[in-house]
Amino acid sequence: MNVFYDKAVPGEGLAFVIAPSLDKPPPGSHGGFLGLTNATLQAAGPSKNRFVAIEFDTFNQSHDPSANHVGLDIGSVVSNATANLADFNITIATNAQTSANYTVWIEYDGVGRRVTVYMGGKGKPKPATPVLASPLDLSEHVPEQAYIGFTASTGTTFELNCILEWSMSIETFPKKEKKEWIILVAVFASVAVIATAIAAFFLARMSRARRKIQRSQTRLGHTLSHLPGMPREFSYEMLRKATKNFDERLRLGKGGYGVVYKGTLPAEHGQTEPSEVAVKKFIRDDARCVEDFVKEVDIINRLRHKNIVPLIGMCMNPSLNHMIIVYQPRLD
Repeated sequence: MNVFYDKAVPGEGLAFVIAPSLDKPPPGSHGGFLGLTNATLQAAGPSKNRFVAIEFDTFNQSHDPSANHVGLDIGSVVSNATANLADFNITIATNAQTSANYTVWIEYDGVGRRVTVYMGGKGKPKPATPVLASPLDLSEHVPEQAYIGFTASTGTTFELNCILEWSMSIETFPKKEKKEWIILVAVFASVAVIATAIAAFFLARMSRARRKIQRSQTRLGHTLSHLPGMPREFSYEMLRKATKNFDERLRLGKGGYGVVYKGTLPAEHGQTEPSEVAVKKFIRDDARCVEDFVKEVDIINRLRHKNIVPLIGMCMNPSLNHMIIVYQPRLD
């Protein structure tokens, strides 16, 4: 990357951004808003601006540490973490008579929930020391499907932001390989027919079992939704966010039908504080256990006892093949 300006004062800089959509920049997002937000959205708070950006700032606003810094922006151009690049002998903006190209490495650790930014001269190896490192849980701030790119804006001054080249690599956990039936083509037609028949038999058997489980899950969701005292059906996205994507560090225990996680639901309906809940993810895929599970939930739902936590809602997610039950934890 490189930034050129032909005036006494450079422009606002540029940012690498992860955004929830391909919508155009909001109105009034010029100048220091970097095309990310505007005064109204900024005042509304980060919850209204679902973006995460790494800014390379070349203009010293009142909330900036300098006119030559890198910052982590979470739903706001007031950075959550900043670092002065002068401390690393780096100057982003150069006038038309000078030139300095830089390579930037932005690394996100999804397991450790941390972002790290390295910066050095073009053609040189990645420095051992980052210019910026900060905790970051992307699942709390951007949706599961998001877009990446670059953004900048023009204010009272301007500059030329040059992205000379860029690349992206993603490391993911290996997925479980799906079982595939491989039919070997034999010399004799009779062998091929037998192999095909065996494969078709087992595929049909697996398909029937999968449909049976799906029907049981649907019946379970219908039954639970008609139980007395079940006031609410939560969205899977809300419960995923409440438990930080079912973080193992929030795991409270494991029962016969699933795993229980600690969750925090945002304040709503006149509440002033977020509410803590216990979220039980029903993960058994044995269709025979559905009736027993419904009976157990029905009994717990009807009883009122100090040692029995009340049910406050549920979530049905057939695509993930499980039910989720939300409890109100005891305060003692």
